[in-house]
Amino acid sequence: MIELSHLVNYVVCSHEFAEELTGVSLKNADSKTLEQCFTKMEHIFGNHIIITLESMGSLYRDQTIKLMPTIQVNAVDSTGAGDLYHGAFTYAISKKLPITKAVQIATVAGGISVTKIGGRNSVATKEEMRKYIHDFE
Repeated sequence: MIELSHLVNYVVCSHEFAEELTGVSLKNADSKTLEQCFTKMEHIFGNHIIITLESMGSLYRDQTIKLMPTIQVNAVDSTGAGDLYHGAFTYAISKKLPITKAVQIATVAGGISVTKIGGRNSVATKEEMRKYIHDFE
């Protein structure tokens, strides 16, 4: 995984992966700890890093290190949430959207997915996405 990560422009990873790789615990982390972990990840990979933090949102850099908060939903099943997050992020990057917009789209898609049972049935519709992102295409 680490070798492959050096070959891409974006590393989108879970907080578990980031913790294991950096040795920095993100459980109940404050902003300084989040930044420490993120900076270590950037140093290791030298490319764009996005760390998913489940209910806390996503950590990324757009000039400065930022936290994209998750949407508040009633979660019933997390099956496929990570896959949908990655798919939505890839979609946004393929549309050449700015990193903040890409992370927002991915975060919303992942958030909507946990409100539905199963993986295939949890893909957000455009209408559902527009409830959170008014200019979503």
